Amino acid sequence: MAIRAPRESLMKKLSTRLLLTCAAIGVAGAVVCLPTIYLSLGLLGIAPPFYGFIVGVHVFPGVIAQSLFRRGGIALVTATLTGLACAPFSPMGIGTIAPYVFVGLLQEIPFAVTLYRYWRGWVYYLAAVIAGLGIGGVLFVVLASQHAAFWVQLVQSGAFVVSLLAFTAIGRVVASGLQRAGVGRGVALPVDRRHRRVPAVPTTA
Repeated sequence: MAIRAPRESLMKKLSTRLLLTCAAIGVAGAVVCLPTIYLSLGLLGIAPPFYGFIVGVHVFPGVIAQSLFRRGGIALVTATLTGLACAPFSPMGIGTIAPYVFVGLLQEIPFAVTLYRYWRGWVYYLAAVIAGLGIGGVLFVVLASQHAAFWVQLVQSGAFVVSLLAFTAIGRVVASGLQRAGVGRGVALPVDRRHRRVPAVPTTA
């Protein structure tokens, strides 16, 4: 007779080491993101169509964490930590957190479809497209309510997707460098776990 080992809960997977690493990525991500917050406010005032080309920085910390650990919820956790680290220094204050949480949720979608068992490279770029369309859709409604020109809305929506794809590629490169340095060793899960079986635990009769 054999008893299968129970599936670990998300909270059990998020060990202290994992959370500390996510916090470090979140703080580092905040250092990268903070200048773009001020830049974006300027662009929205003088050149709104070009704002979309820097919005992709929102996915940067989550992509790094997902690439390193390949675990469910990791983009949301890291993005939230990035927003929390940015908030005290941002002119939007606590309002800075919401966009990062929103993007983190969008990044989770394509991986959640496979129950977080498939982490091939193309899925990260699919997540970037989903996030770009999600952000573009929200801001399309906002800009439409302000009667922005259609071409402004169109250029900006396309810029979101391009920007998120670019920052996803950069995040993947950074994650590869961190992996070579040993970050995530012993914590990362396999890239493709769709056909892996949980080993049975023998018990005495």
